Amino acid sequence: MTMTETVLQPTFSYEVFDRQLETYYMMCQVLIQGWEDYGTQEMNFDIRSLCTKASRLCYMADQDLALQYADLTQQRKLNNNHHMEKMSQVVVGQLFPFLKDIVNRYHETHVLQGHKSPLFTAQVSVLLPKLKEVLMDDGMGEDELDAFISDIQTVENGFLKKVKFAKYPGVRPEERFWNLLQLMVFSCYLVQHFRRVTHRTGKRLSDEEMGWLTVSGVQGCLKDAKMKAELDLYFSTLEYNHDKGDLGEEEMREAQRELRHEVPQSVLLPYLHHVDDAYQMGVELNQCRFTAEECRQLLLTTAKWQILEANIYMLHHPEEMDESLTNEVFYKVVNGKVIDLKELKSTICKMLPLVNRKNQWFCVWCVLKHHHLLQNLSHEAFARQMMSKDWFGDVVTAQQRFSGDTLREYKRYFSEYDYANWDNDLFLEQKQLFGMNKWSSSLCEKFKQKCQEMEQAIMGWKFMR
Repeated sequence: MTMTETVLQPTFSYEVFDRQLETYYMMCQVLIQGWEDYGTQEMNFDIRSLCTKASRLCYMADQDLALQYADLTQQRKLNNNHHMEKMSQVVVGQLFPFLKDIVNRYHETHVLQGHKSPLFTAQVSVLLPKLKEVLMDDGMGEDELDAFISDIQTVENGFLKKVKFAKYPGVRPEERFWNLLQLMVFSCYLVQHFRRVTHRTGKRLSDEEMGWLTVSGVQGCLKDAKMKAELDLYFSTLEYNHDKGDLGEEEMREAQRELRHEVPQSVLLPYLHHVDDAYQMGVELNQCRFTAEECRQLLLTTAKWQILEANIYMLHHPEEMDESLTNEVFYKVVNGKVIDLKELKSTICKMLPLVNRKNQWFCVWCVLKHHHLLQNLSHEAFARQMMSKDWFGDVVTAQQRFSGDTLREYKRYFSEYDYANWDNDLFLEQKQLFGMNKWSSSLCEKFKQKCQEMEQAIMGWKFMR
């Protein structure tokens, strides 16, 4: 993937995904119900159009799978059940038997085409005068209509001289048949996807998963545009209520105590017990029943409390405001603890002996991401900072020197999932589906082992105050 493609890649939206799925179900039924009446050009268009729709949905389904692995609220559970039911009804129950029948008929006859059906060929300027009565009933005056027809004739004459309209090319039965096979395979992939995500949201997350996802959710409040705006409003209001002056420890402690009133009752106990440790909060949260909105409010309130706690710490340790190390990728606060960049640099140093080739910096990036330290996930920014003189630019060997392009090679599967959730079978599936021919079949296992070795190398190392 080029940098341009990365920039232009559309943001995933569940609103669009759900809407496109509903359109896909409708188009499947249109194809089935209209099959016996199709003209050949209609058949060509509808098969290809539905095949393209299914292909787009398969791409979006992969993005959906990665997001659902990182969602502690499992808020897509009802949507998954709805789409699984629709897949069973429309795709498995109607489309697959229909396609099977088409395939059997093609094997017998080697014929796959619609009826011969003439098309209306009159130009707009010829047709419009015949519609006078309709247009005048719609409120258009006769003089106005004559002027409109005259304008259309002028535009049409100039337009047709300059533009040659595309015509549907002839499509052989073999190509039509192949497009139907593609449609069937894409549809099977969508059925498999919803079986996967339904299984994912149908089982209880482990305490460890819940803990790490809660930490990630609190950190995510600083990235999500809407939640970040709510944080900015909260802290601006705090300053305003204290005459726009700097808050002292007493004012910040009082603000922390007041935050408990913002937490929904269903998740209040985990908040009161572990607001200073989002991981342990997540473990206790795993025993509670709550809605996605209640969880969102819990994460946002926890983020407020932890930011205040970090500000109190910095109030007592102003010497740690030293920003001699450049930083454009790391959070300054994680789980309510201030990050000591010098200690973090020493921690990364522990991983450097395990970096034997430049692409293994990707494993360093994955371990840091696993610990929710990366605020900026840009590979270019990470490479720029790590290779700067402040960090490791003067100490790495030629074999260890890397760039953002080095890491971007592994952007799709490896970047979308936490390394602890990497699955070799899913990796091999993605490798084949998206034509990642540069990746060896053993790459996932090698990367995961390297990440685990790096994790072992930094075990017990302290970089949080």
